Amino acid sequence: MNSGGQNAAANGVYSSLARALSTPSARIRSWSKASGPVSATPRQVAAAASEPAVGAGRSGISPRYATVKNVESFSDKVLDATVGEPTRYLVALPPVDQYAALSRRLFELLIGYRERFQCLTFVALYVKGIRSTYLGHGDPDARFCEVLFDVGIDPAKMTDEVLDALVEEFDDICVEHGSWRYMHSRTTRDPEKRRAVDPNTFYADQLERASAGS
Repeated sequence: MNSGGQNAAANGVYSSLARALSTPSARIRSWSKASGPVSATPRQVAAAASEPAVGAGRSGISPRYATVKNVESFSDKVLDATVGEPTRYLVALPPVDQYAALSRRLFELLIGYRERFQCLTFVALYVKGIRSTYLGHGDPDARFCEVLFDVGIDPAKMTDEVLDALVEEFDDICVEHGSWRYMHSRTTRDPEKRRAVDPNTFYADQLERASAGS
């Protein structure tokens, strides 16, 4: 999918911490000067990005190269993500005016499954603004949000039946809010619902009509 024309939009990470947490940071902290104190707050917001470079004619432009601190911080996050329970991504791509309501409903859905089935551990939400002609079906100013849920999985309790039910409800909510899905994450098995959440359907239909008319 073409999202090369990304806007600098609000970008945050919001987490609902699990009952039992992996703590790789405690082992890594002594290696890196970038690591800071761990907050006891159950919901955390990602640290702000580096200040933009300021110079003659370049005020407000992001620096070309990352600082050593940013590189160390990024390395810590990569190491953290590779330690602990298995994870899964579920990604929605709603129009920008729907992302807040959609995000809340999807978050509540995931927390509900965690409480009912104990199949999830942590639930993290990443939001990124996108301007995409592809998602907008030719509109160069179409604005969307990438709503990415990164969830920890308890493999013993996340059975195929539970996962299928979760994904179907996830996609039902996306359809209600006119949201696309990122099709490389788990999506519905229902063909009609799949057409409704697949942004590629529009282009497939165009090709089919062009082939029929030739």
